[in-house]
This record gives sequence, structure tokens and C-alpha cells, in this order.
Amino acid sequence: MTVKPDDNVEFYLAMAIIQWSKVSDSVAVAAKSVADALVGDWDCSDATRIYVLDAVPTLLARLHQGDKTAFEQAYLALDEFGPDEVAEHLDRCVAIQNAAALHTNRSLIDELIQQTNLYATSASFISLLEFVAKMRGFAPFNAMLLHAQKPGITHAATATDWTRKFNRTPKPDARPLIVLQVMGPVGFVFDILDTEGDDLPPDAFAFPTLGDLSAAQMAEIVTAIKRAKIAVEYVDKGDGAAGSVSRTNVMLKGEERPVWKIRLNQNHAPPVQFVTLAHELAHLFLGHLGADHVRHISARSHLKHDLQEVEAETVAWLVAHRNGLKPKSEAYLDQYKLAFKALDVATILRAANAVETAMGISAAQLAKVSKGEQNLNTPH
Repeated sequence: MTVKPDDNVEFYLAMAIIQWSKVSDSVAVAAKSVADALVGDWDCSDATRIYVLDAVPTLLARLHQGDKTAFEQAYLALDEFGPDEVAEHLDRCVAIQNAAALHTNRSLIDELIQQTNLYATSASFISLLEFVAKMRGFAPFNAMLLHAQKPGITHAATATDWTRKFNRTPKPDARPLIVLQVMGPVGFVFDILDTEGDDLPPDAFAFPTLGDLSAAQMAEIVTAIKRAKIAVEYVDKGDGAAGSVSRTNVMLKGEERPVWKIRLNQNHAPPVQFVTLAHELAHLFLGHLGADHVRHISARSHLKHDLQEVEAETVAWLVAHRNGLKPKSEAYLDQYKLAFKALDVATILRAANAVETAMGISAAQLAKVSKGEQNLNTPH
């Protein structure tokens, strides 16, 4: 009987590759096949889907370089795991890995921000939000890291992407900038000013945008939310009632767990519904309605109402702008302006990342541009 390596995410990823891809598949097709099976057939989280799309190419590259450890273990245990067990274990391992990595790395970053007094003024905080909104090819927290390391940076990419997409290379004395990544603690990117090579095309600096949000796009986002095990219900309300989020507690496997439901005004246009959805999800992921240990959310329901609203609307503003929408949040936030002094930038960015993940929106998707265009904000 093979011992189950319960904490080995790569073991279960190798099992998933064997289970749901073909030897003849390209790396990209293999990654998509595994991700589609896990989410579509086995109801895994969007966080697992994003992890798989990033991790499968890396694990296969290591296999081709001679590192067969994960796959050898997986083949030995093939008869002991059904597809449902592989999906369940992989989903759980990804959640544990993500939580541990975020806790370790971001605790250090939180401490750095506090000790250096970064973003202590309203002007510096607004500057950060505008920067994160534009850097759509990077997850919100990574965009903050770039902003903190090199104020004034406009575009960044890995050395590989600079070479492959623009025939440029980092200068000999270039200083790499650190970002967090899925398959390891950190990755490295380079500012455009630290590269040399071919001239850049005129449209290289175009920021991607989703433009006006259609009903079909909104439906896809709602489907992703439901996959994340958050119910969405449309209700018939007047214009002044945009939406709400609620929780009920149920007993599952001898443990009390929250069940979430978000209500959206069916009479609002999709762009308005998107912002409302982001706002209500922000309340959830900010812990305003209490803890959710399965989602690694700590309780912050003790915060004053004004601060809760400022936090949720700031997250919604950021997510909306990163998706090409421009909500008029200023008027809404003006009634809570005294609460801005207590805002914590790291908390806002963590929540924005969680909202985008729940919506099925990855940095890679936001970095896509129309056919024929190029974008320097490569995904991380």
C-alpha cells in the first residue's frame, strides 16, 4: 500500500496530468484539459484552475529535463486513487499551499509597509490604486510590490518575455524586481528602462480593456462565482438597492460552515451588476461577515461600518478599473471619508486578488489584448 503524500501538491498534479491529458497533447493543451476537467467535472475551485494552468507547463518541463520524481510516484499509486480523490486532494493541497505562501510572504511585506510608512498619505495611496488599476497583467499584490520597489515604473516583464515578444534583453547592470509566483516563493521581472534592443512598436504601451461589459460576460462571471460555491440570486429591486451579501451557517461533517449568497438587482445594467458583485464579494473576503476557515478568511466583523464600506468599495473600484469599468465610487465614498485614515493597503490588495480569483478573472486574462496588439504587462 503506497503512503499517500497528503501534503505533496505536485504528486496530485502529476496524477491529474496522467488522468486528464494525453501524451500527444502540447503543454498548453494538457494544462487546459486538466484545468477543464477539475473545474467542470469535479467542481474544484478557480484557485486550483489558475494554479493548474501555471503549474502544468512547469512540471512537464521538469519531466522533459529528467526530473521524473512526481510522475514515478503517481504511476505507482494509480490504482489507489479514483478521479474524485485526485481532484479532492489536489484542490485541498492548492488551498493549503496558497494559504501558507501568502501568510509567510505577505506578513513580511505587511511589516515592511508598516515600518517604512509607505502609503501613509492619501495622495500616495491614491497613486498606488491608480498604478495597480493600470498594471492589469500583474495580480494586485504583485503590482503593489513593483510600485514599492520602483516608483514611476510603467511596464515590466520577465527576461524571457522581453526577448521573445520584443527582442530586448535586460542591461548588464539591470536590477531585477521581485514578484510572488505560484510555483515558488518569488519571480523576477525587469522595468522597460532596464532593457535594451529593438525599438518598441507604437502600440506596445496599450493597456487592455474589456470595455463595456455585456450580459454574456457577466453571465460567465456569475458562473465562476457559483463554481466557487457562492450562490448568486437576481432580485427585482428599485434603482437604489444594488445588492447584498448574506451568510447562513450549516453543519457539514460535524463542523459548522458558512453558506454564502449574493443578491444582485436584475434591473441594473451588467457593468453596474459587476461593481455590485465586486463590492459584496469584498465584504465576504474582508471578513466583514465573520470568519470562513475553508476560504482562509479571518473575522473582521468588529470593524466600524464606515471602515467596512470604505474597504469594500475601494476593492470594488480597483477590480472594476482593472476590468475597464469606471464606477463613480467617489460620491459613495465621500460619506465615509473619515474612515480612510484606517485603511490598510495590504488588506485591500489581498481582497482584490481574492475577488478576481472568485470571478474567474486572472492576471493573464486581463493582459490579453486584441489580435495584432502587444502588451508589456505580462501575467504573474
